[in-house]
Amino acid sequence: MEKYVAVFTAIVAFVSIIIITPKLIPILFKLKVGQQVRSDGPETHLIKAGTPTMGGIAFLFSAIIGVITYSIIVKPNIWLVITFLLIFLGYGAIGFLDDYMKVVKKNTKGLSAKYKFSLQIGLAIITAILLIKVINLSTDVYIAPIFVLNMGLYYIFFIIFIFTAITNAINFTDGLDGLAVGALSMTYLTYAIIATIQQQYILVTFALVLFSSCLGFLFFNKYPAKIFMGDTGSLALGAGVAMLAVLTKTEILFLVIGALYVLEVLSVIIQVCYFKMTKGKRFFLMAPLHHHFEKKGWKETKVVIVFTIVSGIAGLLGILLYTLLY
Repeated sequence: MEKYVAVFTAIVAFVSIIIITPKLIPILFKLKVGQQVRSDGPETHLIKAGTPTMGGIAFLFSAIIGVITYSIIVKPNIWLVITFLLIFLGYGAIGFLDDYMKVVKKNTKGLSAKYKFSLQIGLAIITAILLIKVINLSTDVYIAPIFVLNMGLYYIFFIIFIFTAITNAINFTDGLDGLAVGALSMTYLTYAIIATIQQQYILVTFALVLFSSCLGFLFFNKYPAKIFMGDTGSLALGAGVAMLAVLTKTEILFLVIGALYVLEVLSVIIQVCYFKMTKGKRFFLMAPLHHHFEKKGWKETKVVIVFTIVSGIAGLLGILLYTLLY
C-alpha cells in the first residue's frame, strides 16, 4: 500500500512543480529577480544575466504538497515528516537569503561565508537533536558491514559535517543549465531504490517526491534555461540528499553515490590550495570542475549530459555496493 502511495505522491509533486514553475517565471521577471553572472566566468554565460533565479521556491512548494499528501493518506511518523520539512525548508530559506543578497543587493558573492555556514550549522544541530533524541535514530556509522562504529553523542557533530559538506557540494554543482537537477534526479532515484530495499517507504516518498520535482523543473531549467533554481533550490535539495544519506545509514557510501558532487567540491579545494601554494597559478582552467570542461571547449549541453550520466553510474554503483556489502 505505502509504496503505491509513494508513487502517487511523486506524481502529485511532479504535476505541482509543472504548474507552479511557469507561473513563477513572470512573477520573478516582474520583480526583476535576475541571475547575476560571475565576472570571471565563461563568456558564454554572459547571455544568462537577467534570467529569473530563485526558482527553488517551486521545489519548496512541490515538496510540501507531496509530503503532506502522503502524510494525509498514510499517517506516518509525524516527527520524521516535521524534521524532513524543517531541514528542507530551512536550508531553502538560507538559500533564499543568499539569493536575495545577490539579486537585490547586486552582490554576486551573496551572503557572506561566515553567516551562511553559521546558519547551516545551527540548523544542522537542531536536526541532529531531533533525529537522535526524538526520532531515536541510531548513532551507528557503517564504515563497512563488519565495521560498525557507534559514535554516541559525537554523532551530532558527524551529522553537522554531513549536512554542511553535502549541501555545499551540491551547491557547487549548480552552475550550468539543467546540471544540478539532472544529476540530482539520478541521486534521488538511487535513494528511492535503497529505501525500497530497506522497506522504509516514508523515505521512498521523500526521495521520489524530490526526484519527480527535479524532472518537472528540468523542463524549464534545461538549456537554454528559462529559470534558475538559485541557492534557494540547491541548498534545499542538498539538505534533502543529506537527510536521506543519514536516515538510510549510507553516509560513508555517499562517497560513491555522490561521487560527482565530491569531485566538484574537490576541484574547488584543489584550485584554491594550488593557487595559494603557487602564488597565482591555476590547477584547473576554472573551478568547479564543470567550468573546467567548458573552458576546454565542451558545449554546455555536453557537460550536462556527461555529468548526469556520471551521476547515474555512481548511483548504480552505490546500489550494487549496498546490496553486496550491506
